[in-house]
Amino acid sequence: MSDERHDQKFKFAFTDKDLRKMVPMSRVSFWRHQKSGRLRYLKIGNKILYTPEPVQDFLRSCEAEKTKTTKRRP
Repeated sequence: MSDERHDQKFKFAFTDKDLRKMVPMSRVSFWRHQKSGRLRYLKIGNKILYTPEPVQDFLRSCEAEKTKTTKRRP
């Protein structure tokens, strides 16, 4: 992968703080999803970054799970 392409890929990464602003979830919940592999992330030094595609996948899976567990009233 060329350096230019590599730089472009990480230009739009979210920090942990950015993601928590978008999704109302505790730090512990994010950590659990990271450890389970459900929320893919990059660790560079001490910083955790999320690229848009894994975030979108995670949000879709959360929405699908929410739809499955929501009970419908007759």
